Amino acid sequence: MLREIIPFLWVAGALLGTGCGHENAPVLSKLTYLGQSEESPMVLLFAVDFTDQNGDLGSGSTEYFLDGQMTLAEGVENQSLFLANQLDFGATEGTINFVLELMVETNNASSTEEEFEFAVQMRDAEGYESNRESLRLQLSMAQE
Repeated sequence: MLREIIPFLWVAGALLGTGCGHENAPVLSKLTYLGQSEESPMVLLFAVDFTDQNGDLGSGSTEYFLDGQMTLAEGVENQSLFLANQLDFGATEGTINFVLELMVETNNASSTEEEFEFAVQMRDAEGYESNRESLRLQLSMAQE
């Protein structure tokens, strides 16, 4: 299962997206897996492009999902993401680079390969949600 020790992984990339609603809702596109951190194979590097017609995404939040389940109790504030990416809080388009650290359990190794869906969704200052941009990742677990 996903909660296993994962010494290395690779991506089998299918991008999936769902629609948003309101004209002021942000739109995400091109979620990209950039690889693993050199410091830890459990830290994954990603980038996602955004457009936001009214430029208030920098004051919103971001949520991450694994197999459809939110990874945190509440979203991450976009201000820190915009600062880290040197984006103006009023930006109407751009690319956000971010990291995700996998926290896994070490028992019940059921297979040597596991596939899961990773998704990101952003909310702007008015509370409008973006589409949920996602891709599928395939993990390979080394046998020790």
